[in-house]
Amino acid sequence: MKLNDMTRRFLMGESKDPPSIQSYIQAIKEILASMHPRSETDRRRFEMAHNHLRNLKREVRRLEQQVESLKYEKEMIHLDSDVNDPATMPLNPPLELEEKKEE
Repeated sequence: MKLNDMTRRFLMGESKDPPSIQSYIQAIKEILASMHPRSETDRRRFEMAHNHLRNLKREVRRLEQQVESLKYEKEMIHLDSDVNDPATMPLNPPLELEEKKEE
């Protein structure tokens, strides 16, 4: 790919990967760090925004762990269904299976 094409795509926002939620959180955190409240009301709002951001980070982390857990469970269910699917079973089952059928 040519440099001009890459530059155009970057400037036009056509990159393949959208920013992650962590990127958004970090950007907000940096914006809050650069702010300097001038009044007591602004200071309270700043503290509330900072607390909300901290809670948001915690919740995002919890949701990401939950998504990973669900992906793992889905994979296990998929593997289990492949094992029990007659279409994917070998033509000659192991001897142990044949012996159990006879009993």
